[in-house]
Amino acid sequence: MKPEDTANLIASISAGISLLSGGFAFWAFRSSHKTAREQTALQAKLTAIEKERRGEEVEARRHAQVTASIPGVRNGPGQLVLTNEGPAVARSVTVAISSADEAKPPAVFGLERLPVDLR
Repeated sequence: MKPEDTANLIASISAGISLLSGGFAFWAFRSSHKTAREQTALQAKLTAIEKERRGEEVEARRHAQVTASIPGVRNGPGQLVLTNEGPAVARSVTVAISSADEAKPPAVFGLERLPVDLR
């Protein structure tokens, strides 16, 4: 082989390697750009979910959750206990006692202390 042919061969191989390197760099750039767009979209979704969850938490803090129970009663008179299990104060809580059928409802004492606020 002549020296010019050897130089041309080396130049051709160098140009091929440069072309492959440029193609790889372009592919890497496109891939990272796509990944960045996907991450941005995912972050926007997560932000929206977090904002909605915080809104639900704020809304839940505005509500009381009052329950009535009669703990430990098997037979005879019991004590009606009102409990607020919500984060907000239950204001002006009252109790109304009625019977499911036409019978006389049970006697409840202490209702004169109502309405009350439950924390």
